[in-house]
Amino acid sequence: MVRRLLVATALGGAVAGLLDIAMAAAIYQAPLDVIMRSIARGALGSAAMQGGMSATLLGLGLQVLMGALIGVIYGAASIRLPILRRHWVGFGVLYGIAVFVVMNWVVVPLSAVHAQPKFTPMLAALNIAAMIVFALVISASARRGAKA
Repeated sequence: MVRRLLVATALGGAVAGLLDIAMAAAIYQAPLDVIMRSIARGALGSAAMQGGMSATLLGLGLQVLMGALIGVIYGAASIRLPILRRHWVGFGVLYGIAVFVVMNWVVVPLSAVHAQPKFTPMLAALNIAAMIVFALVISASARRGAKA
């Protein structure tokens, strides 16, 4: 069961990462390649925005990898705390908020972007909602992976 659950949450996280790219494109009304290059900025700095297809693919790869890792973290926690799978909606919402906080106030400032988040209330709400959807995909994957 452990292996199956971790694989399920890694795949769920990867899918959630792809969905997150689409949600970011909708929130910021930006093309998908711009969103992916923005993700690559975390590794390459500002040069990523002029990086073309290689920077776009790097951003895509980083997003899928981060999503899978975030999924595995939830999956591993749910092995030790089965309540995370039983109450997957509530804990998925909480995990989404936690992911939002960690990504914006820890990961991004430590990346090559070196920026603190600047959100309007509407952008903050939309981004938190997107992270909640992201985490609900992962928490549902944990629940399903444990049952399979």
